[in-house]
Amino acid sequence: MFRNAFIIVCLNFFCLLASASEILLIPQPRSVEILSGEITLSSNAALSIPDASHPDYRNAADLLRRRIGEMTQPDFPLAVAPADSDALQIVLAIAGRDAAAEAINQLGEKKPQTPEGYFLESTSKRILLAGNSGAGLFYAAQTFLQLLYPIDNHSLTLPAVRISDWPESGFRGVMIDSSQGILPNLETVKRFIASMAEFKLNKYYLYSEDTLEYPNQPLIGETNGRYTPDDIRAIVAAGAQNYVEIVPCVQFHGHLHNNLRVEKYSDLAEVPHGGELSPGQQGVDEFVEKCVKTLAELFPSKSIHAGGDETYELGTGRSRERHPNRPAGEIYLEHALKVQKIIRSYGRTPEVWGDILLNHPEIINSIPKNMRMMTWSYFERQDDFTPLVKPFADAGLPFVVCPGVRNWMQIYPNFKGMSQVVDVFLKRGRESGTDGILNTLWIDTCEELHSLNYYGFAYGAAAGWQPQAPDLEAFERGFAWAFHGDATGDVLKVYHEVLESQVIAESLYSGSSIRLFWLDPFEEEIQKRIVQWEPKLRDMRIHAENALERIYESRQKPLRNADLLDFIEYAALRLDLAGLKLQYGPEMSRIYRAARQSNDRSRIQLAGIQLGASTKANKCRVYDFIFLAGNLKSLYRDLWLRGNTPYNLEGTLALWDREIFRGWEMYDKINQAWEEYYKTKALPAPETLGFYVE
Repeated sequence: MFRNAFIIVCLNFFCLLASASEILLIPQPRSVEILSGEITLSSNAALSIPDASHPDYRNAADLLRRRIGEMTQPDFPLAVAPADSDALQIVLAIAGRDAAAEAINQLGEKKPQTPEGYFLESTSKRILLAGNSGAGLFYAAQTFLQLLYPIDNHSLTLPAVRISDWPESGFRGVMIDSSQGILPNLETVKRFIASMAEFKLNKYYLYSEDTLEYPNQPLIGETNGRYTPDDIRAIVAAGAQNYVEIVPCVQFHGHLHNNLRVEKYSDLAEVPHGGELSPGQQGVDEFVEKCVKTLAELFPSKSIHAGGDETYELGTGRSRERHPNRPAGEIYLEHALKVQKIIRSYGRTPEVWGDILLNHPEIINSIPKNMRMMTWSYFERQDDFTPLVKPFADAGLPFVVCPGVRNWMQIYPNFKGMSQVVDVFLKRGRESGTDGILNTLWIDTCEELHSLNYYGFAYGAAAGWQPQAPDLEAFERGFAWAFHGDATGDVLKVYHEVLESQVIAESLYSGSSIRLFWLDPFEEEIQKRIVQWEPKLRDMRIHAENALERIYESRQKPLRNADLLDFIEYAALRLDLAGLKLQYGPEMSRIYRAARQSNDRSRIQLAGIQLGASTKANKCRVYDFIFLAGNLKSLYRDLWLRGNTPYNLEGTLALWDREIFRGWEMYDKINQAWEEYYKTKALPAPETLGFYVE
């Protein structure tokens, strides 16, 4: 029944689409010409492949077979067609290799201009997927798949179109933090890669401080908390099949506490057991060289990202003792030049974060011109990001703009803020000649779940591919269809509602919905602040609960990637609980104080039921603190293990245990207060229970 309803919806949407001036895809192509008619693809369709043994053709063919097989029952065979076949042929071609790709040369000014460019033409006679390279052919296949709509279990339809497309930026990537707390498992990483390829991203930066196994330095990382060499080979292979370069993004200066706490490495630190290497310290260069050797052996990528950001200890310890009068910028530069020389010796392009260089502009002109600057900023700025790109452009250094999906410290990512930063930052970068965009995902509290961020990946991909900032409405409709198979766009209501709840939560306390969640509503200062938040807390909860209703509705449809709604459901539940527990602080205080002031036995008994001091109080506010948190902890644990290794899980769950324990502590305080009342006919002072608000 679900599939038939889905097919009807798709057909209605397809009829509207055929008459529209554009076809919504993600990313949106540069040139789309809608031809007359539509094409039906059934089990007699076949592939025309010049060389089935070549990986460029095989990758595209495998992608088509797999994805079309997901849309049909039974799967299309999509066999290779003989030369004289009457079947509707899907022709795979690469410019410079195949005669069929000569159609690209007939496009004039619409001819794809870059190696990743492609041409797609669908007619009743044939479907041509042609690329300027293997990657271009692969992207043609990805666009073709987004054009397909089911007719029934055995056939698909697509519009007759002619599409010519190529990316504005050759560098389009995502950096995924796989080190600061949560370690995605291999299946999750491969899913990231496959989804990135759908969005036409071409670089996956695997961020690691201590989660890679270095056979020549086995003390780096914990055995159960790092990727083995075989894991990395599998990740690299998955990237190659999807034309996604897997780039190691490591740290060779700061953010190394987990390594430098090891006694054998502590002498390398700026301060004992600290977080940064000490530039010039004996053994540091050897440590870096051993790491680079392993990275070069495991990662065939053209680049190695050496980190180098947020070096807060720079010049405060051993390096200062060696050079008491030397400027910190010079100390940083000397180390950066040594690191880049080591990376260069292995034939790789060195990359570093740009923040320390921008803090010491006097050293920028001393940076080699073949070292790429990764300049980052995650929040809206009054200066329109020009100071983050112009110094590197003026110095003739290659650079990439690095915004973020705004997930860190948040229950749900702030995609609204993300899109605003991406649009302006990338525009300023392009004006100054940026290589492209790297959208970053950070895990700062060991609580953020990676699988909430596909929308952010997709938006960064669209921004990097398209010559102009994405039209948000068009992007979202394309995302709903391409990622979820939702032709109606109804699934977007889920995203919108939970985002609105998140934005409110983030605005209330320290810019972080996670910090808001862990607040104790029975602390005096917090409880008094909550009084000012009460109208917003209600709105926050209404949006979260709207999202939960929309999730239920969306689950009645056969969506793609429907399992990811479980993660959004968790975010909505947690935002709702955050609002609830904060509301309860002043509410419970008012109930208690009013009952105490009344000195009325029946009113005090009612307050006991409402607060949890009665055998009739099996459903009450204090129990909500305990059992809602417990249930959410269980869900969180399940979601963590669905996408990640168990590494660091138990320590993180202890936060939930503490929250549940606080609930039981409050339960005990309330019941002790009523026991005292029954003995003395007087309730204790409200402050002794954490009730401060009238």
